[in-house]
Amino acid sequence: MSRIRHAGRRPVLLGLTRRELSHYGARPRRVIALHTTADEHALTTPPTHTSNIDITVWMSKPSP
Repeated sequence: MSRIRHAGRRPVLLGLTRRELSHYGARPRRVIALHTTADEHALTTPPTHTSNIDITVWMSKPSP
């Protein structure tokens, strides 16, 4: 992380849940909460419909 800071950047941690990040420093905050659709996952045929998906991303700053 010192190399990230030395390059003038700010290290952050990203996770799928608040709990994943709660041990690494500052209180995690939700930075993305997206409800959207995506093509179905089909391996042998083209997709025929879409599915609803929810994407949530939490971010935290690591301790120095």
